[in-house]
Amino acid sequence: MPLLTSARIVINTRTLRIGNQTYALNNLARVQIVELAKPSRAGKGDIKRAIWGGSGVYCVFTLIGLLTGADAFSGIGVLLAVGLGILIYQKTKEPYIPRYALVLETTGNPRTALVSTDRAELESVSVHITEAMENPPETEQIYTVHNVIAGDQYNLVGDHNIGKVGKTA
Repeated sequence: MPLLTSARIVINTRTLRIGNQTYALNNLARVQIVELAKPSRAGKGDIKRAIWGGSGVYCVFTLIGLLTGADAFSGIGVLLAVGLGILIYQKTKEPYIPRYALVLETTGNPRTALVSTDRAELESVSVHITEAMENPPETEQIYTVHNVIAGDQYNLVGDHNIGKVGKTA
């Protein structure tokens, strides 16, 4: 589960400030919201833990069966090992939560300004920014966006190059 926080957005006659980053409104060319790619581990459990847990249970029951001379322990061990393996796999699954990015295109490279699990919040911010681009507000406007994912900031440049900029929260 990602660490969720809030972000403060300030729009005035000339600038847009999101967190500690400031953009000139007249340099913004496009504002868009994109869904980020689904992580490869999303919806999958930890197969290594499941195998090791199941193998450990099987070994214990096989050892007990060898020491006592009862073959039934080996059969029970197989059933418990499979059951434990499935249980561990299910319990270690990482749920998939869609993530959306507010991307600001300036005269330079596009930058991801915010990442959130709530598309509606980003849509609202996008509308406010677009309105400010078309008709800059006379007074400073302050918005708070909730459900923002805190973490490292990455910027996409070119087709597939990703560069880490720094820690944001």
